[in-house]
Amino acid sequence: MPAPVIRHSGGDERLDRHSVAVDNAQQIKPGWLVSIEGATAVPLNAATEDATFAGIALTGHEPNVDYRTEVTLAEKCEIDIDVVSGTYTRGEGLTLSGTTTGDAITLVADAGSNTLAWAAETKASAVTRLRVRIDIDRLAKLHTAPDA
Repeated sequence: MPAPVIRHSGGDERLDRHSVAVDNAQQIKPGWLVSIEGATAVPLNAATEDATFAGIALTGHEPNVDYRTEVTLAEKCEIDIDVVSGTYTRGEGLTLSGTTTGDAITLVADAGSNTLAWAAETKASAVTRLRVRIDIDRLAKLHTAPDA
């Protein structure tokens, strides 16, 4: 499976991006979905991590060889990502399928409270790759939702 592809990162870099500490032994690649465990960035690997989902990695980190101590994350962007085969409607909530992670991450329709992203397009015939919208502020889980 190809890694998720970042198609658009939100407007103002100062508002839509932030850096998070990463443990020296942790691998993170650009395009990976990232959550926060403790105070460090880790690859998202469970649907129940929706409350700590922090964004999409814009920079990576190679374990034990990388001089960087932080990764930069996009909090608002559109990405192309693998999905469980099916039809999707623009605006439909999506969550992690099983315990997929990293390059192998796959999303599936979410009717519950574990939404991580929303379909950015409608596909009336079955697809296995979809453009989705990530918006950490709209999720209102990791941060307090902005005032209206």
